Amino acid sequence: MADPCPDCGGSGRTRVTSEQTIEFPAGTHDGDEVRISGMGHAGTNGAAGGDLVGRAHVEAERLEGKARTGFYLMGIVAPFLVLSAISGVFSAFA
Repeated sequence: MADPCPDCGGSGRTRVTSEQTIEFPAGTHDGDEVRISGMGHAGTNGAAGGDLVGRAHVEAERLEGKARTGFYLMGIVAPFLVLSAISGVFSAFA
């Protein structure tokens, strides 16, 4: 292009920052993929905008500190120890 637009440099797109409020559907959990149509990158030469794709971060479902350690111990380690005690795995080491 001999004389490109001073705003877009001839690409047909300009960088814009905007803030939006997103309503998550009921039942959305931490780590779920969320797709919002038309909120992604602008299309070239007047084409429609793409989709914005992101991951939901639900604070209430995130475990940190002592809660995370407790979940690990009670959810993974304790059942293994109980199963081992019932099946006699520890008696084989004695």
